Amino acid sequence: MAADSESRRNQTRIARLPPVAGAGVTAGGLSLLGFGIAAVDVMQEQGAGGVTRVVAGAALAVVGLLFTNWTWPPWGRPSRRQTSPDQEEPFEMEGAEVTHAATAQGSTVAGAPDTPGGQAPTGPAPQQSDGQETTPADGRRPTPGIEAKSQAPLTDPKTPDDVRITTQARIPETDPTLGIKVNPPDESSSPKHRLVVLGDSLSQGFQSLAMFNTDLSYPAIIARELGCYESFRHPEYLASGGLPLNLEYLAREMERRGGVTWWEEGSAASDVDDLLEKIRHYWQDGPGCVVPSSGGILHNLAIPGCDIRDLMTMTADAAKDRLAQVENARFRDRSGNAGLLLAHRILASARDPETKRALTAVEAATVLGNDDRIETLIVFIGVYNAIGPVLDLQVRWSGAGYDDPIEKRKRRYNMWRPTHFEAELDKLVAQICSVNARHVIWATVPHVTIMPIARGVGGKTRQGSRYFAHYTRPWVSDEEFDSEHYPHLTSQEARAIDSAIDQYNDAMADKVRNARKEGRDWLLIDVAWLFDRLAARRYGLDQTARPPWWEPYELPDAIARRTPAPDSRFFASSPEGRTQGGLFSLDGVHLTTTGYAILAREFIHVMADAGVVFPDAQDERQEQPAIDLSRIVARDTLISKPPRSITQDLKALGWADERLNWVAQLGRLL
Repeated sequence: MAADSESRRNQTRIARLPPVAGAGVTAGGLSLLGFGIAAVDVMQEQGAGGVTRVVAGAALAVVGLLFTNWTWPPWGRPSRRQTSPDQEEPFEMEGAEVTHAATAQGSTVAGAPDTPGGQAPTGPAPQQSDGQETTPADGRRPTPGIEAKSQAPLTDPKTPDDVRITTQARIPETDPTLGIKVNPPDESSSPKHRLVVLGDSLSQGFQSLAMFNTDLSYPAIIARELGCYESFRHPEYLASGGLPLNLEYLAREMERRGGVTWWEEGSAASDVDDLLEKIRHYWQDGPGCVVPSSGGILHNLAIPGCDIRDLMTMTADAAKDRLAQVENARFRDRSGNAGLLLAHRILASARDPETKRALTAVEAATVLGNDDRIETLIVFIGVYNAIGPVLDLQVRWSGAGYDDPIEKRKRRYNMWRPTHFEAELDKLVAQICSVNARHVIWATVPHVTIMPIARGVGGKTRQGSRYFAHYTRPWVSDEEFDSEHYPHLTSQEARAIDSAIDQYNDAMADKVRNARKEGRDWLLIDVAWLFDRLAARRYGLDQTARPPWWEPYELPDAIARRTPAPDSRFFASSPEGRTQGGLFSLDGVHLTTTGYAILAREFIHVMADAGVVFPDAQDERQEQPAIDLSRIVARDTLISKPPRSITQDLKALGWADERLNWVAQLGRLL
């Protein structure tokens, strides 16, 4: 690092030569070049000497012109090489100060260049003089690297000024306690409710565009290991592939009707419409329209499609009122509001015990906490404050009305500015403080640009970068992609999204840190770190992009021995079986059953370290709880029996999106 800094300082010194020096060298070179040419043309007997003068003169002329280009007066400087908007410009360093030649209005860049370098995530950082980060005495971890102004190649002009653009991957939080000890909680009595969950679709086991197999969600897996699954109240969707539209179910049904290339058949469109009508009938007019009794407020209160605000405002009555506005719409249109259908079913049990007033998810958790306490409360929220850009392939930063519970205003935006996110988080934290829970685990927001629904094309912007030149739909190949024709995100937009998410997660860490200082047993699980370690195309297949703290996630044997080993790429199969992917389901956003098992495993580790008891078959405490992964993976039908029509080119899913616009439905769940 020191050597690199010295070379950059030397470069800066050269750049500051006075203009007369460059002009002098140029004039001398041109003079010698002229003498050399004359010697060749006129004095043939001295041809060798003339050639030597030509070469030397040309070299001096080039060097002189180069220096002059660096030092030309501002009013006469010629245009330097224009960097592609998707490439990162090298920094010009002078000591610990870093600036770009051009500054994007109002945006800042934090961090060292996006190349391997930086500090390991454990232990306090030593004091550095070359811009590496340090850890202050108050324990707050600063943004990696050094603060610097942004140059246009790193920053999209639409990026708000409160987004700190980072050029280095965020250093993860590997210690759930953040290094702050709290007094052990009172364990003299066992709380009545061992696990309660607040979150979105990721916490309900949503996959392949549907809620089904909720007994395999990560909370349900945790509850089974806690020995309380039978009393863990959660919604169930056992028919027609679940709600709103199970892409795996659709693929298998269409394969049964039209074969492996069913989308190429002339009857494909009518067959899909027929299948949709059967699903509509079940959930809208048939047995599925009746909300089953749960015997009490559900323990899994996660609402698909909800952001932070929705946890504090959405109720069953509010969902029912909004559904009434689209009651007569086609099911295909209503499925765009599937989150309302799901919210109504999930929150139907959330009623005040005395007044029967409809409760929000957070209020319902508060009631459970007052009913002889909650042992562990999981809060995994924020993905739907950031997922919109990779679904819409455009970024609409939050503005006025972002906190409006009337969805018409809020839905204009798909990416929350960090200041807006933290303002919402502050309100949620204040409400969670009122929930009587022994342990509260907060989960960070994963980098949504890793999710395979937005596939990077055009190669990385440069060696060592995390980002591809563009991000588009996974069924668009590199050869097909045309930025004028296909919707896409740019590398700058992807970087801005991740940078904002880093700020979300730093804010969340601060809330946990402050709560622990107050004596609350709040913990942080860095799900962003987990997703980063599983990221195949960003880090796994590109060693030059890996930050120094990165190491691949070690898959458990029951998962790793699958051939090929599951990874984060978009799922694909052939007549012989799965060819890639396996951690993300067919919607490219939500995990597979195998992926949820990995997530449950990480939560269980945090809970066990916090003192939560996981009994074994003899009802004895397990020091290192282990999930029966073989049983879970066997139920993951995408892994064990993949649909044959989801081939490498993903044309079946592309056809379905063109016909049903299913990707957009993911972003319009609420």
